[in-house]
Amino acid sequence: MLTVTTASSPILIVVGVFALFGIGFGLVNAPITNTAVSGMPNDQGGAAAAITSTGRQIGTSLGIAVAGSITGASGGGRKIGASFLLQAHPLWWTIAGAGILVVVLASVSSTDWASRTSKEVGPLLAEPSHGS
Repeated sequence: MLTVTTASSPILIVVGVFALFGIGFGLVNAPITNTAVSGMPNDQGGAAAAITSTGRQIGTSLGIAVAGSITGASGGGRKIGASFLLQAHPLWWTIAGAGILVVVLASVSSTDWASRTSKEVGPLLAEPSHGS
Protein backbone atom coordinates (compact mmCIF):
# COMPACT_ATOMS: atom_id res chain seq x y z
CA MET A 1 0.00 0.00 0.00
CA LEU A 2 2.89 2.36 0.72
CA THR A 3 4.41 1.81 -2.72
CA VAL A 4 1.72 4.02 -4.27
CA THR A 5 1.70 6.88 -1.75
CA THR A 6 2.64 10.40 -2.76
CA ALA A 7 3.44 13.62 -0.93
CA SER A 8 -0.26 14.48 -1.15
CA SER A 9 -1.51 11.17 0.32
CA PRO A 10 -3.77 11.66 3.35
CA ILE A 11 -1.87 11.22 6.60
CA LEU A 12 -4.61 8.94 7.98
CA ILE A 13 -3.87 6.41 5.24
CA VAL A 14 -0.15 6.48 6.01
CA VAL A 15 -0.74 6.17 9.78
CA GLY A 16 -3.24 3.37 9.21
CA VAL A 17 -0.80 1.40 7.06
CA PHE A 18 2.00 1.87 9.60
CA ALA A 19 -0.36 0.72 12.39
CA LEU A 20 -1.30 -2.37 10.38
CA PHE A 21 2.40 -3.01 9.72
CA GLY A 22 3.17 -2.78 13.46
CA ILE A 23 0.28 -5.04 14.45
CA GLY A 24 1.45 -7.61 11.91
CA PHE A 25 4.97 -7.59 13.35
CA GLY A 26 3.55 -7.92 16.86
CA LEU A 27 1.40 -10.90 15.90
CA VAL A 28 4.21 -12.76 14.15
CA ASN A 29 6.64 -12.87 17.10
CA ALA A 30 4.90 -15.57 19.13
CA PRO A 31 4.46 -18.02 16.22
CA ILE A 32 8.12 -17.60 15.23
CA THR A 33 9.30 -18.48 18.74
CA ASN A 34 6.78 -21.33 19.01
CA THR A 35 7.96 -22.80 15.72
CA ALA A 36 11.62 -22.60 16.74
CA VAL A 37 11.03 -24.21 20.13
CA SER A 38 8.55 -26.89 19.03
CA GLY A 39 11.02 -28.44 16.61
CA MET A 40 13.67 -28.99 19.27
CA PRO A 41 13.99 -31.59 22.01
CA ASN A 42 12.62 -30.35 25.35
CA ASP A 43 16.04 -29.94 26.94
CA GLN A 44 17.13 -27.58 24.13
CA GLY A 45 14.01 -25.41 24.02
CA GLY A 46 15.64 -22.55 25.93
CA ALA A 47 18.57 -22.46 23.54
CA ALA A 48 16.21 -22.43 20.55
CA ALA A 49 14.21 -19.54 22.04
CA ALA A 50 17.40 -17.60 22.78
CA ILE A 51 18.74 -18.08 19.26
CA THR A 52 15.38 -17.02 17.81
CA SER A 53 15.29 -13.90 19.98
CA THR A 54 18.89 -12.99 19.14
CA GLY A 55 18.24 -13.49 15.43
CA ARG A 56 15.16 -11.29 15.63
CA GLN A 57 17.10 -8.51 17.37
CA ILE A 58 20.01 -8.66 14.93
CA GLY A 59 17.59 -8.77 12.00
CA THR A 60 15.74 -5.73 13.32
CA SER A 61 18.98 -3.77 13.75
CA LEU A 62 20.22 -4.67 10.28
CA GLY A 63 16.78 -4.02 8.81
CA ILE A 64 16.68 -0.51 10.22
CA ALA A 65 20.19 0.20 8.91
CA VAL A 66 19.34 -1.13 5.44
CA ALA A 67 16.02 0.73 5.40
CA GLY A 68 17.77 4.00 6.21
CA SER A 69 20.38 3.35 3.53
CA ILE A 70 17.81 2.53 0.85
CA THR A 71 15.64 5.52 1.70
CA GLY A 72 18.61 7.88 1.95
CA ALA A 73 20.10 6.69 -1.32
CA SER A 74 16.83 7.14 -3.18
CA GLY A 75 16.70 10.76 -2.02
CA GLY A 76 19.71 11.69 -4.12
CA GLY A 77 21.43 13.40 -1.20
CA ARG A 78 18.49 15.72 -0.54
CA LYS A 79 17.08 16.31 2.90
CA ILE A 80 14.15 14.12 3.80
CA GLY A 81 11.02 16.23 3.80
CA ALA A 82 7.61 16.21 2.24
CA SER A 83 8.87 13.88 -0.48
CA PHE A 84 9.72 11.18 2.08
CA LEU A 85 6.83 9.00 0.92
CA LEU A 86 8.23 9.09 -2.62
CA GLN A 87 11.80 8.54 -1.46
CA ALA A 88 10.71 5.47 0.50
CA HIS A 89 9.13 3.65 -2.46
CA PRO A 90 12.27 1.53 -3.13
CA LEU A 91 12.24 0.55 0.55
CA TRP A 92 8.60 -0.57 0.43
CA TRP A 93 9.24 -2.59 -2.72
CA THR A 94 12.23 -4.24 -1.01
CA ILE A 95 10.07 -5.10 2.00
CA ALA A 96 7.33 -6.47 -0.26
CA GLY A 97 9.89 -8.69 -2.02
CA ALA A 98 11.22 -9.91 1.32
CA GLY A 99 7.67 -10.67 2.42
CA ILE A 100 7.09 -12.77 -0.68
CA LEU A 101 10.35 -14.62 0.03
CA VAL A 102 9.18 -15.33 3.60
CA VAL A 103 5.87 -16.72 2.32
CA VAL A 104 7.73 -19.00 -0.13
CA LEU A 105 10.11 -20.23 2.61
CA ALA A 106 7.20 -20.79 4.99
CA SER A 107 5.39 -22.81 2.33
CA VAL A 108 8.46 -24.95 1.68
CA SER A 109 9.11 -25.50 5.38
CA SER A 110 5.61 -26.82 5.97
CA THR A 111 5.69 -29.55 3.32
CA ASP A 112 5.72 -33.29 4.04
CA TRP A 113 9.42 -33.34 3.12
CA ALA A 114 10.20 -30.73 5.79
CA SER A 115 8.22 -32.67 8.39
CA ARG A 116 10.05 -35.91 7.58
CA THR A 117 13.41 -34.14 7.72
CA SER A 118 12.56 -32.65 11.11
CA LYS A 119 11.66 -36.08 12.49
CA GLU A 120 14.91 -37.56 11.15
CA VAL A 121 17.14 -34.77 12.49
CA GLY A 122 15.45 -34.43 15.90
CA PRO A 123 16.97 -37.60 17.40
CA LEU A 124 20.42 -36.57 16.18
CA LEU A 125 20.17 -33.39 18.26
CA ALA A 126 19.00 -35.15 21.41
CA GLU A 127 21.59 -35.70 24.09
CA PRO A 128 22.57 -39.32 24.60
CA SER A 129 21.16 -40.83 27.73
CA HIS A 130 23.77 -41.77 30.33
CA GLY A 131 22.03 -44.75 31.86
CA SER A 132 23.64 -46.62 34.75
